[in-house]
Amino acid sequence: MKRLLAGIALLLAGAALIAGALRPPRSSWQVSTEAAAVPSDYRGRYPIDALTRWQVHDPDSGRRLTLYVARYRSADGDLRQAILPPPATPAWRDWQGMGETLRRLETDALILAWWDDAQRADLLGGRQVWARQPPARAFPPRDRTLWRRLGGGFAGDGGRLTQLARWLAAPVDEGLAALRRAMPVRPRYLLVSTATLARLDEIRRLSGRAFPLEMKIFPPNRNLHAQIAAVRRWAGETGYGYLPRKVPAGIAAWRLTRPAPLPLLLRLLPFTTTPSTPPVGLTPVFQSPDRQLRLYRLQ
Repeated sequence: MKRLLAGIALLLAGAALIAGALRPPRSSWQVSTEAAAVPSDYRGRYPIDALTRWQVHDPDSGRRLTLYVARYRSADGDLRQAILPPPATPAWRDWQGMGETLRRLETDALILAWWDDAQRADLLGGRQVWARQPPARAFPPRDRTLWRRLGGGFAGDGGRLTQLARWLAAPVDEGLAALRRAMPVRPRYLLVSTATLARLDEIRRLSGRAFPLEMKIFPPNRNLHAQIAAVRRWAGETGYGYLPRKVPAGIAAWRLTRPAPLPLLLRLLPFTTTPSTPPVGLTPVFQSPDRQLRLYRLQ
C-alpha cells in the first residue's frame, strides 16, 4: 500500500503499513528494543519465554511505532515468535478470547489465517496453522530486513501463503471451493481480522489480484460528530459499504468501490453492507465483541 496505517484494531506492525510508519521513502529504520513483562492475564497455549517491546522510528517522517514480539517454544521445542497486540488493550483481550476458543477445538484442527494472525493463533491456541511466516517477495525490497526480523524469518518460496492469498482474493464461491479442494480431510477453520486490511499489499503481490477498496485517514477533530459526518460523506460517494476504525491518527476508513460479488476476505469483514449471515459453507465459531476478529468452520 502506498499509504500506511499507524494503527488498526491490533495496533500491530501490519497496521503501521497503512499509515506510513513502516514504508519510508528509503530504508532508514531506527529500531530499539527492551524487555517487557508478560501480562498476568496472558492465557496462551505456550508460555512466553520473552516479551520484547520494539520501538521503530522513521526519521524521514518522524513517525514512531511500538510493537510487542513474543518468543516461545512449541510443543516440539521449536523456537518461535509472534507479534502481539499491546497489553491491556481491547485487541489483547479479543485475542485472549480467541485463544480460549482455539484451545477447545479438535486437536487435529487446521487454522487458516494470514501469517501474523497465524502466529498469534499458534501461540495462543496451540493448533496447527497453515502458514506462520511470509516469503520475502510479499514485501518491497526496502522493507524486507525489518519484516524478516519482526516475523521471525521468511518462509522460503512461501507456497502455502501464496495459495492462501489466492483463495482470499478470489470471489467467495471460487475461493471457498479452492479451499475445500486443497485442504486435507480434517477439521478446518478460517480466521480473519480487520487487521488484515493492513496486509492487502502482501496479498496482492502473492495473488496477483487487486481489491475493490479505497482507504482514507480522517485527522482528529474536536467535533466528533463532524468527523463522523465527513467519514460518512466520503463513504457514501460509492454507496457500496465502508468500514471505519478509530486509530491514533484519527479515523481510518475503507470503502468498497463496487458491489458484490466481493473477494472472500472482504466478504468476511464487518463492512456496513456485509450480510449478517456468512457465506454458505462457513459456520461462525467465534466473534470478538467489536466484530473485528472472527473464526469460521469450513464445511
